[in-house]
Amino acid sequence: MALHTSHCGLATTARYLQVACSTVCAAAGSPKEVAADPRHLGARLGSLAVLHSWGSNLGYHPHLHCVVPGGGLAPDGDRWIARRPVSSCSCGG
Repeated sequence: MALHTSHCGLATTARYLQVACSTVCAAAGSPKEVAADPRHLGARLGSLAVLHSWGSNLGYHPHLHCVVPGGGLAPDGDRWIARRPVSSCSCGG
């Protein structure tokens, strides 16, 4: 039994992965850059991103789900720096 793959299929998959990796890096980079600034949080921020490539109707719909904690590690790595309280949040949190 032979496995047949088309060059076009591999190229499309490779391009998709390249775009997906760029998207994840961009989504993670901005919050980390802002959190590292002492005027904001002054901490190293972690995050988790899940790439979904399909929507609920199983149609092609690439999108990210991101989870970002409410704080981060101090630059020395010895303590947790919590976010400042927010008086109101339009996101409901």
